[in-house]
Amino acid sequence: MAERNQDVLDMIAQLRARLMDLEEDVRAFDGDLPGMATRLDRIDDRIYLLETEVASRSDAAAKETEAPQPQGEEKVPQAATEQAAEKGESGDDNGLNILTPEAKEKIGEFAGDLRSVAKTGAETLADLNEAFSDITSPFKAFTKSGRRR
Repeated sequence: MAERNQDVLDMIAQLRARLMDLEEDVRAFDGDLPGMATRLDRIDDRIYLLETEVASRSDAAAKETEAPQPQGEEKVPQAATEQAAEKGESGDDNGLNILTPEAKEKIGEFAGDLRSVAKTGAETLADLNEAFSDITSPFKAFTKSGRRR
């Protein structure tokens, strides 16, 4: 049986290998690499956003499976609940599901909008950081040359 999200895991392995190759090349390079740290920082920020997205999805899934069961009722296995959802059946007829499908859809849209805003914000911050670096770099070179302290 293929592992769930195998394509994502394969991509992570490929990124890990590329980072190791990059580290090797940087260690072997005899010179400065201006701007490289900033570019890697932007990549790190995007990976962090992916990590938080997966973590929030995991938290949401965990909360769904941890819903308290009334006494005397057995917990429905998650696989059965997923199959019922795929078939369009409601597996929660015990009154615990207080959100309507429309409300769930709106919440999903809102969460997507929030992720979009967060991504845009991170990209804007990276651009501002790069612009600030470009503005301050001539002054750093001036003070490093010993002309003025």
